Amino acid sequence: MATYYLDGTTLTNSTSIFQDAGLTICAADGFYSDGVISRELSGCVLLPGQTCGTCAQPCDGTISANQNQGAFILDIDLGGTSTDTGAAIITFNPASIPDGIIVTYDSSSYNKLVSPTEGVLQANNAGVPDVTVPTFIGNTGNQGNCNGGSPGSILGTYSLNESEYLNGQFTPTGNTQTITITPTGAQLTGNSPGNCKMVIPKPQASPSIMQIQVYGPCGSTAWSLSVDCPTKLDSFQGSVTLGDLQCNVNPSQSYYHVPINGTAANPALYDMIFIDIDGVTPASDGFINLVGEPHPWIQIQDGVVINTGTCVPNGYRLQECCDGDLYMASNSTYGGFGLGDVVQFREGAQGTGVQKCATVVALINSATFDSVIQSGVAYACDDTVHCPVCP
Repeated sequence: MATYYLDGTTLTNSTSIFQDAGLTICAADGFYSDGVISRELSGCVLLPGQTCGTCAQPCDGTISANQNQGAFILDIDLGGTSTDTGAAIITFNPASIPDGIIVTYDSSSYNKLVSPTEGVLQANNAGVPDVTVPTFIGNTGNQGNCNGGSPGSILGTYSLNESEYLNGQFTPTGNTQTITITPTGAQLTGNSPGNCKMVIPKPQASPSIMQIQVYGPCGSTAWSLSVDCPTKLDSFQGSVTLGDLQCNVNPSQSYYHVPINGTAANPALYDMIFIDIDGVTPASDGFINLVGEPHPWIQIQDGVVINTGTCVPNGYRLQECCDGDLYMASNSTYGGFGLGDVVQFREGAQGTGVQKCATVVALINSATFDSVIQSGVAYACDDTVHCPVCP
């Protein structure tokens, strides 16, 4: 193997490569690698580095760090074949002492973590997610040696020595990274967040390399990280409600989830919910009815389950016979109707509007109603004696 000489301390921070120790004879144009990155030498000038794919850490492994403060770079090989698709799930645990993380894959950045006890932890500005900075998580009681400018606070500017993970250990690159932590990225909690998960969608075979950057601004930082190879997410059946809780719908739509506190096909609090099997698109905010009795449901916000419960019917969703408009009627006076029954009702919370007929399309649980059922008898939409004739 030929010996070459750099004008810097590492291939990363060098500008050229030479054949002699005196740095007078340029090496031949071409690609050069130090086992971590490769760079092209063109006209005695090194072009921007590229990840050395064959040197990346394979997925389905766990990496632990017990280091001084620093910036830690990990390149992970997620596989590049047609079967290497799905969602790559990262599990990150800062072990109480604050640490930050941001992931780059396929030119997109990811920093949304979900804790089994704290829920969503993500850098945000006034509630709006910000994927341009790392998300720092950890225990607010462990900031004592994280002084970037504000005593006893993680906030401030840090100059961190950079290391890359290679051959089972972190190797210094000779570079430093300057990072400023603001309230946007500081998502510390009163309790340790535990094993937090992040989902990286990989619907296509390529690219195969994902880069993780972990920032330890505090002295004696320790954290662990594992990456599951891409896999298709578990599915469950659900049905979106129409604002109120529909108690008797037949869940028939497929959703997909990453269990946080739940189990396969049984979503629970803080589980991450998607509408596709690769974890690309989070489910919309709102309620989803689940299969089972007595009418279980989950509430979604920011693609995560924030509440669970069971639905106890206290009214009906009605579809007016003539124009198809939807109403919500209380069952406080007349009850016992089922799906498909046609009832007389009047518009308005006090039932003072025009009398119409409508079909019961759902049993609901709601706090507000806009109509009142007028009779305990079921009719039919074409019953011209008891129901208005449609125009």
